[in-house]
Amino acid sequence: MGEETYIIGSPDGLRFEFRFDRSNPKCRQQAWGEAMLFLGDEVVWADEDNGEDVPFAWSWFDLLEFLAESWPWLVLEQRYPIPVNPLYPGMFVQEAERRWQDLPETLVDDEQIKVYSFSLRHDLAMGIKGAFFPSVVIMRSGRDYFVSVPLLKRTILLPAVELLDTLTKVGDLLVGIVDEGGAGQCEPIVRKWRERELVLEEKKIAINSGLDVEARAELEGGQDPVAYWEAKDRYDSELLAVARMTSVVYSSAVQATLIQTVRNASVHDTAVLDALSMKVKEALVAEPDLPPYEQGYRLATWLREALGIVRHAPVDPETFLHGWNVEIREIELPTEADTLDAVAAWGEMHGPVVVLNTSTTCRNAHGFGRRATLAHEICHLLVDREGGLPMAEVLGGMTPSILEKRARAFAAEFLLPQAAAIEVLKTGSSVRETIGVVSDRFRVSREVAAWQIQNSPDLLSIPKSDQDEIARIVHDFGIRKES
Repeated sequence: MGEETYIIGSPDGLRFEFRFDRSNPKCRQQAWGEAMLFLGDEVVWADEDNGEDVPFAWSWFDLLEFLAESWPWLVLEQRYPIPVNPLYPGMFVQEAERRWQDLPETLVDDEQIKVYSFSLRHDLAMGIKGAFFPSVVIMRSGRDYFVSVPLLKRTILLPAVELLDTLTKVGDLLVGIVDEGGAGQCEPIVRKWRERELVLEEKKIAINSGLDVEARAELEGGQDPVAYWEAKDRYDSELLAVARMTSVVYSSAVQATLIQTVRNASVHDTAVLDALSMKVKEALVAEPDLPPYEQGYRLATWLREALGIVRHAPVDPETFLHGWNVEIREIELPTEADTLDAVAAWGEMHGPVVVLNTSTTCRNAHGFGRRATLAHEICHLLVDREGGLPMAEVLGGMTPSILEKRARAFAAEFLLPQAAAIEVLKTGSSVRETIGVVSDRFRVSREVAAWQIQNSPDLLSIPKSDQDEIARIVHDFGIRKES
C-alpha cells in the first residue's frame, strides 16, 4: 500500500490535506504523515522548501489528542472566561492583555491561567507538541463558528454543521490510522474520541452556563440541574444562554432574577416576524462580507422600506414588536446592573420576549433610551435567531461583539436614517440647532443624532465648518461617556 491523500473540508472554509503511507509502521503507531492546513485559499500550516509551501511531516496523533480532549468545549463553549468581548476569537489574547494593564497583579495572574486554559481548548496549534504552528482559534456562536487566524488577520464564519463535520472527519481518519497500528499507548485517546458524545451530555450544563459549581448550586437551590436549566434532550436552552451571557459580569442575584423572568415567559407564535426574517436573510446572503456596521445600516434601510416607512418619519419600535407578537416585560434591576439594558430570549420553550431593565439609573429610564434598546433587539430578532444567537441575547452582557456592532448600527439607522439627518442639517441654521431638531423629531438622543450625521456617507457634502463642528460634538460625547 503506497501513500494516500485525504482532503477534508471545503475550498472556502477550513481545509486539511493529509498524506499517509500506511505501510510505514511509524504512520500506524503515531499517525505520522504530511499535512497542510488552509483557511479558504490561504495556507495556514505548512513547511517551506526554497520559498514554496510544502506539506509538513509530523505525528498527527497530537491533533487527534487535542480534538478528543477539547471536544466538549469546541462543541459547547460560547463565552470567554474573563470580562472581555473581542470582535473575533483571534483577538481574545490581545484584548486580555490590554485589560491587564490596569489590573492588580494577583488578578492578572488568575486571569492569565484562565486565558491559557481557554487557548488550550480552542487553538488547534496548542495541540501540536514540539512544533510551532500559527494559531487557529475556533469558537462557536450559536449555529455558526468563528475560525480566526491572527497571523493572517483573517476570520471566517462557518456553519456549525460544516465545521463540526470537518473536525469529525479529521478525528475519524486519525483514529483509523492509529487503530491499524494496534499501538497500545494510543488506546486511551482513541477511546476518548469514540465516547466524546457521552461527555457532551455530562458537561453540557457546566460549559453552556459558563458558571462554576458553586454558582450553579446557588442558582439551582437543590433542584435537579437538568430540570432547572430546562436542558432535557438538548444541549442548550434559553436559560443557559442567559446565564452564560451574564456570567463573569453580574451577580448571582441578578442572574436569578433574569432567569426566572425568562422562565415565566411563554412561547409565542411569530409568523409575521418569521416571514420578515426569511426575507432579510436573503438580503444578507447577497452581501455576506460587509462589515458589521454596514450590514446594520443596510438591514435598517431594508426594514424601513419593507414596512413602508418614509425616510423622514419617526418609528415606534414598541408598536412593531407588539404587532409581531413579541412580549415586552419590565423589571427593575439593582444599581450594580445599570449597564444591563435588556435580555431577549427566543427558543423552543420561551418567547420571543424582551426583558427591559427599568431602573431609574439605566438608559431605558429615558424614552429615547428605551426606544434605542427595543430597536437594537429588533435586529437580533430579525437576523440572529437562526444564526449566532438561537436562544437569547443580553444587551450589556457577553453577547458576541460582532453581532452587537451590527445591532447598534441597525438601531441608529432604523430610528434615524443618516440621509434624513443630513437633509435636515442642510436646511438648518446651525449644527447644534439641527442636532436638537433631529433629536426631537426622530425621538433619539442628541448623541445618536450627532453620530448619525458624523457617520453619514454624505458628510462631505456639507460645509467644512459644519463637518468640524460635528466632529467636536461627537468628541465631546466620547469624553463625557468616559468620565
